[in-house]
Amino acid sequence: MSSVPSPPVLSEQEYPGWIKLWFALDAALALLPPIYWAASGPTPAVFGLPLSVFYFILTGASITGSIVTAYAIEVKRGNFEGMGTHHVTEGEP
Repeated sequence: MSSVPSPPVLSEQEYPGWIKLWFALDAALALLPPIYWAASGPTPAVFGLPLSVFYFILTGASITGSIVTAYAIEVKRGNFEGMGTHHVTEGEP
């Protein structure tokens, strides 16, 4: 009666170990202040930026990359549908 598919098995929903490790590394880089405090200094070191600013840019790029990669995995598994898809419900032509 309902056209709602059954949820996939849990093992199909799990991410590969390498992406879990990537997210853990992102959390450590973003949440551990001593790492970027140690990287700070008064002189520009990388592309004319202080090392702490470059550290934040690199951490942000890593976090963005991991989220985009996780999204790509979900799309490949078919958990997202493209924009503009129309779900036909019962009673609609």
